[in-house]
Amino acid sequence: MAKKTETPAPNPGKQIIDILAAKNQTIVTAESCTGGMVAAALTDIPGASAALYGGYVTYANTAKSRMIHVQARLIRDYGAVSNQVARAMADGARNTARADYAVSVTGIAGPDGGSEKKAGRPGLCRGFLGTRHRRHRKPFR
Repeated sequence: MAKKTETPAPNPGKQIIDILAAKNQTIVTAESCTGGMVAAALTDIPGASAALYGGYVTYANTAKSRMIHVQARLIRDYGAVSNQVARAMADGARNTARADYAVSVTGIAGPDGGSEKKAGRPGLCRGFLGTRHRRHRKPFR
């Protein structure tokens, strides 16, 4: 019986880097609960420097406000783990870095982080992808 060879799944990070590099565009990350892991995953891709501007690790709420200009009012009114704050993080990172695209991630790392009412859950994450020219209206989870 012939051995079936499987084609490896495409690497979405590599696809992003390749597309942006071909268009001479850049991306920046704004991360909270992931602590820079998204940027780290992108930097592991050969040729990433052609498209990856860098990243902001804004774990503390004050870091979100000071580094990428997320309004403290949004954090207070909606919470750090909200679509509104995820969008503001992407917009703030993109504008601060003057990049073409930004991806943001905020959440509760779980299973025992964040708050007692979230304890035991595998984690909650909100993200947002923004562009300089228009925003992708759907946040991702």
